Amino acid sequence: MCGRFAQMVELEELMSSISLHVGPSIIDSSVPALLNSRQVAPSQHCAVLTRREGSVAVEEATFGRKLQSPNTTKGSKTIINARVETVLDKPLFKHAVQRNRCTVPVSGYFEWKEAEIGRKAPFFIHPKSTNIGFLAGLLIFSISNVYPSLVIITKEASSAQMRDLHPREPLHLSLTHLESWLSGLPISKHDLDAISSFDDSELEATPTTKTYLNGHDTSLSISPDETLVDPTKGQLRLF
Repeated sequence: MCGRFAQMVELEELMSSISLHVGPSIIDSSVPALLNSRQVAPSQHCAVLTRREGSVAVEEATFGRKLQSPNTTKGSKTIINARVETVLDKPLFKHAVQRNRCTVPVSGYFEWKEAEIGRKAPFFIHPKSTNIGFLAGLLIFSISNVYPSLVIITKEASSAQMRDLHPREPLHLSLTHLESWLSGLPISKHDLDAISSFDDSELEATPTTKTYLNGHDTSLSISPDETLVDPTKGQLRLF
């Protein structure tokens, strides 16, 4: 799954890494500040790459789609992830996956592993050989929201290291798949199967700390007693 991610991304490096694959980009004025986010949680704003008027645009979005429960006593649920296996069929996603695909440039994302009963230790999952990873996402628009809602697509974790942390992981896009993902052209199950072939052995899981998550240091090391209650508990991760 993907409940929180980091966007500590240099804009110049981002533009350089995608230029050969998706061409010139339009950049919203809010983007540089968003690309300095140590931790993006549901309902917070982030930067995404999407297609606008024939060009790739770097725009602002809100992480998660809030849905009001028909039973008003239960309040609302926030949808943050969509399964790649069912995204073509689910009513909430089937339009967005054909017309409003995006990718989320990240320096990594966070996962929590059981450390003791009721406690979990945070890990930072990031690319081994590059500074920027690209997560497949969808944008859901609403007339009541200024910014589109971002939902990140997940797939089954393929490596033992990732499965040890969580059975699912965000769908990473290789640079060669960026162009087709952002093309705006119809996408099929065959296309999704090809895109899902990303080798997650290219990712590294680094133990991190509560103080890093809270922005008080820049270390990614962790001591055995540094644990953190999973902050995504209670959110609707998968749909």
